[in-house]
Amino acid sequence: MAGVESFELKYLPEQGIETNGKVVSLVKQTPQPNIDISLLLQKRVESDATKRDESDATEEGFIDTFVTDSLGRFSFVSDVSGRWNMILSVRAKGKKKDHRILIDHVFSPEPKRYEYAELQINIAEKKPENMNDEETINDHDEDLESLLVAYNDSIAKLGIDEKILQLPEVTVRAKRRFKEQEIFRNRSTSVAYYDVASEFDDIYDSGQYIGDNIHKLLMNMNKNFSITRCRNYDLFERFSINPSGNNEYLTYKGRLLPLIVINYWKADQWNEDEYFKYKSLNLNEIKSIYINESVAVKCKYANAQLSKLKSENCTNIERVLSCVIFIETCPSEEETTFESSRWVRKTRLEGYSPVKEFYSPDYTELPPEPDDYRRTLYWNPTVTPDDNGHAIINFYNNSRCTKFSISAETITQQGIIGINKDE
Repeated sequence: MAGVESFELKYLPEQGIETNGKVVSLVKQTPQPNIDISLLLQKRVESDATKRDESDATEEGFIDTFVTDSLGRFSFVSDVSGRWNMILSVRAKGKKKDHRILIDHVFSPEPKRYEYAELQINIAEKKPENMNDEETINDHDEDLESLLVAYNDSIAKLGIDEKILQLPEVTVRAKRRFKEQEIFRNRSTSVAYYDVASEFDDIYDSGQYIGDNIHKLLMNMNKNFSITRCRNYDLFERFSINPSGNNEYLTYKGRLLPLIVINYWKADQWNEDEYFKYKSLNLNEIKSIYINESVAVKCKYANAQLSKLKSENCTNIERVLSCVIFIETCPSEEETTFESSRWVRKTRLEGYSPVKEFYSPDYTELPPEPDDYRRTLYWNPTVTPDDNGHAIINFYNNSRCTKFSISAETITQQGIIGINKDE
């Protein structure tokens, strides 16, 4: 490429985001050649004005058609940014066909545990022969100094500096928890999170059909879930549930009764109707699912009906509840995208990441912010020097004036890379 020798470009730069897939029959999933496919991409566009008035919101659209090859496969390229709703429909000789549209986007291998031999690796840096103890101590002091600088920077970001009186000791008598804080705590302490729309796409494209069965959805997302018809009267009577051999009960890690909570609602009474309310949900209504195994969270959502199981450390709850499953539903104004019929596929197309302007306030036009604790003051990926190789940049400082750390990287037309760091 630098002209040293003849060069032939074999792989051209991408012209957009390529989407591949195939059309198969509904039952046997055999490839279907020469099938007409219609593509519709839609994206809701909102400006600052439309955010106040949703009636003025507009939609961008893109329509295309193509035909499957002899192996039933198709491919198209789209140069879009952001997230788009994608609708694919199939026809043969102008008539709708009961075929499945599968998209190639399940590439990552399944997670697995490390083998014992893979864990027997000792990573240790060898100490150079010319390094003495004094140099090692100095390195430690430098690390400690950098740690203190980062700590002071974090304290400053919270608005804590020498101008604020810090009490040496306080006694907290009560805490007021807001719903947002509770939701954040439940999410942050969860052991697993699932975006249902993405998970549904993966299940669909793997050739499986789960319909509107939430139990099948959970079992496909997490292998720790299973179904049983076992009658455990001592366990079910705690929730006022009359077990029946005809009903399916969800288990987690081989234990009965995970507590399923919809939109963080705390039930006053856990009875059969209240417990199985999640079965009435349409899968298109579910936005995300969190799985939480924290004992404190189990105690928080287990009502007074289970108070006799609670000790001071809530250990007895472990005998009843295997986990808490938090189900978050979609907002009423948000449309679901993964509901499909036999000849239509509704999903999402992830385009290029939209370009965002770096946050850098212009204090010549804005009043100074007293709590401006930006860690990065300036960032520009396209600084162009003049004919002499000089460039001038201007930026405003934050509210806490400290020393700067400047890093600049460059590449010339000849492919020479340069890096400069200054503190």
